[in-house]
Amino acid sequence: MMKGKIFQLIFAIAIFGGLGYFLYHKVKDDNSVLSDTAQDMVKSVSSDADASKIYNSDLIPTTELLDGRTPLATKVYAELKVRYKKYFEELVKEIKSTGAVPVLCWVTTEDGNAQTAIQYVGKAYIKQLCVEYGVDFEELSGPILSNMAPYTFMPKDGHFNKLGASVVARMAEGIIAKNAGARCKVTYTDKERSEFFGDQLPNDNEILDGGKGLPYKLKTNKQGLRMNYDLSFPKKKRRILFIGDSGFFFPFLDNDATAEGMVQSRHPELEVLNAANWGYSIDDYLSLWKEGAKYAEPDVILLQTSGSDITDLFFTNRMKYSRHHEHIQPSALEKEFYEYLDKKAKKH
Repeated sequence: MMKGKIFQLIFAIAIFGGLGYFLYHKVKDDNSVLSDTAQDMVKSVSSDADASKIYNSDLIPTTELLDGRTPLATKVYAELKVRYKKYFEELVKEIKSTGAVPVLCWVTTEDGNAQTAIQYVGKAYIKQLCVEYGVDFEELSGPILSNMAPYTFMPKDGHFNKLGASVVARMAEGIIAKNAGARCKVTYTDKERSEFFGDQLPNDNEILDGGKGLPYKLKTNKQGLRMNYDLSFPKKKRRILFIGDSGFFFPFLDNDATAEGMVQSRHPELEVLNAANWGYSIDDYLSLWKEGAKYAEPDVILLQTSGSDITDLFFTNRMKYSRHHEHIQPSALEKEFYEYLDKKAKKH
């Protein structure tokens, strides 16, 4: 009797062990047809729990990360700087490997007297990285630093209006002229090329206002870029790619009124690509480049920064805005700092 039960137990273990082995390797297989339910079963025991179900993505530290009186904050900010450098280095190497030229562009309406401590510290570090990796750092909002008010939608919104966008466009034209000799030396076959170069809904044409009573038309091409026409291959003109967050996206402006639209209208000999999007940071720039933007074969890439990119890499911010937000997990230090902030918030 006892032997029979032992045999049944061994048999059951073997069955479940074999099933577990099968499920694990089927999930690892890119061509797996395993059901979503089965994949979720494996993920539940083989990976961390979904961060969005554990952490509040609205608890995003900003100036708290620069609190020198809190050693933990100093450690977390140092970790974010290392992370930023890693993404920056890889992105620059990826772009330069094609023969194209990357340019870091300082674009923000929070500058001059309105510049925050985060931007001040972040800007110094990013400029330092540009020197280290041989990348030009250009001030695109420089001429209007003394008085931003006429160049923004304030008091409704702090983004650039058409006048502000025109300043950015003029500065961008100078950068493009400076890099007139830049050429992408890599071409892709139709089979290799991604269908999308940007993250916008393809062939979109709608009126938005962001809930601020500032209506604008968002028009995209079939490749997911904010531009009025589709790109074709082989390319016949130089291509200038803008990658950034809302600073290059220019919300509340029609396509033609954005800096990219103005550069395009004044330079028909160029093709000007706008791949910017709300909330993007350096990690998104890198993944967007690798997964789509590089296949457009751009010659000059303008990468936008406002200095807050480093603190933006904190995991709760990336959970909210990253193009791969579902894969974000905190480091041990980030988790500890989050718990510190959460506890502090609950006391008040």
